[in-house]
Amino acid sequence: MVTTTPTGIVRIDTETWQVVDRLDAPISDIALSPDGDRLIGYGNSNREAPNDSGYRSMGYFVIDAFDLTVLQTHRTDQPTLSYSTIGFSEAGEIGYVGYYDDQGISKIELVATENGDTIRTLHGWDLQLFAKAGVLIARE
Repeated sequence: MVTTTPTGIVRIDTETWQVVDRLDAPISDIALSPDGDRLIGYGNSNREAPNDSGYRSMGYFVIDAFDLTVLQTHRTDQPTLSYSTIGFSEAGEIGYVGYYDDQGISKIELVATENGDTIRTLHGWDLQLFAKAGVLIARE
């Protein structure tokens, strides 16, 4: 059996290429806010074996980019979610995470990057946020 589990975020000094900080969390994909203050990352693990495969969502995380402190952890109790996209508004005050729920319905969760709180959940599979507007791509 082969199992892949993400091991987190490693911060590297780009002058010396030395590791300067680490966050041990199950994060496999991240996005950095435009102002450089926050990260949003999600993770999953995969198991591959003959007659036994599996996917398990580890949730998503809102992280302070300076000291790698996790501000909020979301959706860790729903292991069947499949994450599809992450990003930020132009100014970085709102983050978003796209996922497919356990019925296969695509959703976008809006998150306040100041504290990591959920603002709202929308139906859709892609989102682009601009200064005062956004474009939500959705299917009925």
